[in-house]
Amino acid sequence: MEEEMSALEKRSESGLSWNYLPLTLERDSLSQTFTTQILPLVRPAWRDCHVQTKVFTDGITNVLLGFYVSREGSRDQEKEDIVLLRMNGEGTEVFLDRRAEILVMLSLHNANLVPPLYLELANGLCYGYIPGRPFTMDDMQDDVMMQRTARAVARLHAVPVPDTLRSPQPYVWNKIRQFLNTVTGSFTDLHKTQKFQEIFGSLAVVSEEVDALQMELRQSESSLVFCHNDLLCGNLIFDSSTGNVSMVDYEYGGPNLAAYDIGNHFCEFAGVSLERGPYLGSAVRATMMQGSVNR
Repeated sequence: MEEEMSALEKRSESGLSWNYLPLTLERDSLSQTFTTQILPLVRPAWRDCHVQTKVFTDGITNVLLGFYVSREGSRDQEKEDIVLLRMNGEGTEVFLDRRAEILVMLSLHNANLVPPLYLELANGLCYGYIPGRPFTMDDMQDDVMMQRTARAVARLHAVPVPDTLRSPQPYVWNKIRQFLNTVTGSFTDLHKTQKFQEIFGSLAVVSEEVDALQMELRQSESSLVFCHNDLLCGNLIFDSSTGNVSMVDYEYGGPNLAAYDIGNHFCEFAGVSLERGPYLGSAVRATMMQGSVNR
């Protein structure tokens, strides 16, 4: 145990501190790595237990696994003590600020909005679990769920932005330009190039539109607040036992225009595929916007 603990490093920034373990995760050995090297640090009481694994995501962006020990007689897995282990997607650091994500998680944990961060790893994180289930597209369009979501957004926007994340301008502009800098507009697949040109015209045109939009919104009355910036259905969690809605995956979290979170959430009603889904009427949008500012 002493040898395992000696590998831990303490990191801190702007009054926030966390543990770092210089360990690189490998997709094919995540469960073994957790059991042998991470579990003794974050759940030593589980050493002699049968630890079970649940795969939450296994995609091109991140791999997310949950580890838990079922209590005798328990039938509600949502309420188990689950520890999450995430391996970051390869290359995602090009457009995601992993240090900022950690500072966001720590700040929001201090505000009782997210579970604790146990460990930062060389290419991932180990952190706590929010009980519940992800939203479905039907949840997104349910009036009651919409009101709960609005309250969750209002709670987030009320959290003071820590000094280390403060910015003179909204997060959205730098992030859009960061994405644009990773795109060439030309692909080995000719069909993709044609599709890009059909939708966007060219990178120059897109860049000009971003500049024009930023100029237009400089006089916006929307306040600069702590935003999630990625409110798709999979990042909203509903706990049926409490009726609460929580948010997860703060990879894009940071100071932004309050209206951005709301507008982004409205856009997610179109779904995550290229097929456009149902959108919201103006009355429904107004109800959501009103709820998100009533804290």
